[in-house]
Amino acid sequence: MFGILLFILVLAAWFFLVWGVIKTSLSNLKEHAEDRIFMVKTFWILFSGSILWLMVGSTRFFMGLPAWGYFIFFFGLAWETYVFYKKIKTMPRK
Repeated sequence: MFGILLFILVLAAWFFLVWGVIKTSLSNLKEHAEDRIFMVKTFWILFSGSILWLMVGSTRFFMGLPAWGYFIFFFGLAWETYVFYKKIKTMPRK
């Protein structure tokens, strides 16, 4: 039960962190509609990817491998966040 709550808490924290990055970036890019669309699409792709990592990690957790479940989940979440950061860094500015 504690593991599930921890997963949900970390996922919620990550969601608000990435949403804050997007919101700040959108306010800086008001005149570029295609950049806003790109960022929102990227966010939802990464969010759905983190749900996938959560499912894989929780499956490992419920199979009796809690350490591997946490590792898979946090590694996947870190990877998704890194990819999102790289996409924002390399996004062309007009």
